[in-house]
Amino acid sequence: GETPSRKATASHSKENVTPETIRFNYRLNEMALNFDRSTAQKVEDMLLDALDRVERGEETEIQPNVVSFTAAISAWSRSKSPSAASNAQALFDRMCDMYSTGDYPDLKPNRYAFNAVIAGWNRSREKGS
Repeated sequence: GETPSRKATASHSKENVTPETIRFNYRLNEMALNFDRSTAQKVEDMLLDALDRVERGEETEIQPNVVSFTAAISAWSRSKSPSAASNAQALFDRMCDMYSTGDYPDLKPNRYAFNAVIAGWNRSREKGS
């Protein structure tokens, strides 16, 4: 069978956010509030795994959006990892790159995403930050 395009499977407005996506975002946000050393990586891995499943056409209910990315960016921003700010920035950049293709309208950066990545750099222990 033919796989639907990403554009066809992506939700196109807040009104189209599925209950599964809302639950997924809730889980990401709940995880991001834990402050152990591995939290940020776990949240990012969960997000990237869902994105991979969407791109392979295996996931149709959960559609990661700007809220999903912001949860992962925030988790890195609160992390004590030496590379936390760079990791937060990399996720933010990926979200922006995906949005710019036109295939992911729900990844449009908003003030919460910008604030999360800025907070990461403010708390950063990285050289040159």
